[in-house]
Amino acid sequence: MSTIRKNNGEYVQYTFVGPSIVWIGETENSEGVVSVYLDGIFQTNVNCFSTTRITQQRLFTATNLSPGRHSLKLVKRRARTWLWTPLW
Repeated sequence: MSTIRKNNGEYVQYTFVGPSIVWIGETENSEGVVSVYLDGIFQTNVNCFSTTRITQQRLFTATNLSPGRHSLKLVKRRARTWLWTPLW
């Protein structure tokens, strides 16, 4: 599954049930900063920019989550071209 967001402030959001989630993606020269929110709470900013394209990167991991439903929201903040979320 892949999702592309081109404008700053746009986001992708995924709902899941389980004790953990991993955002696997890539870094490259057309990507930039993404804000990560877990259950509506800001976690970190991830810089996805790299002069060399590197795929299959673990960009964010959350573990030991409480039982039940959770949501992961990725907000495009600053990027040259897009926020691309190729794998979960």
